[in-house]
Amino acid sequence: MVGTIIEDFSSYEIKEASIQFLDRATKTQEVGTKFGCVGKYDFETEMKNIQRTCEGVVTDELAKPDKGTANISAHFPPYVIRTILGFHNQGLKTGVFAYGRNSQPKPFVFTAKVLDMYGTTKLIALPNASTTSGYSETIENGGEEVAETELELSAKQDSFGEIVYEAFVDEVEDAQLIEDWLTKFTPEMAYETP
Repeated sequence: MVGTIIEDFSSYEIKEASIQFLDRATKTQEVGTKFGCVGKYDFETEMKNIQRTCEGVVTDELAKPDKGTANISAHFPPYVIRTILGFHNQGLKTGVFAYGRNSQPKPFVFTAKVLDMYGTTKLIALPNASTTSGYSETIENGGEEVAETELELSAKQDSFGEIVYEAFVDEVEDAQLIEDWLTKFTPEMAYETP
């Protein structure tokens, strides 16, 4: 059955961004923490070039997606940024957190809504993400705008070999998928069940 097909979409806004932290040891996933104040989102896929040569001459070449890099500028809640970067309070007094050699950044699922100028909504998900940037902070006394935190994320392949998922809300027939996307996305929920 063919439903609605979106034929024109130009990304204009990103809203309702959410981080769902993964615990590899217990194989559990936290319910998403929305932070919603994203100023900018960039995503680029890194390709792996595979070549076939014959007598030293390239006779065929194929580029396959290997991983992705996302850059996000946002106002992150303290819990979210601390967990992404691996701040810890082990052995420290209540309310004190530290970042350094003992920090262990947590992997996570990143999800968000992307809208075009006309309100058409696309959902995006990076199912196996982690930070590749360290802690940084910008403070400007007397500034007219509060600085956003910038993070670079690595989007790696999930167990299905996928790096990013997207779905236009108007094209999806599974209402539960749309409802759960921003708070408890798993790659399995995107696939048909036999």
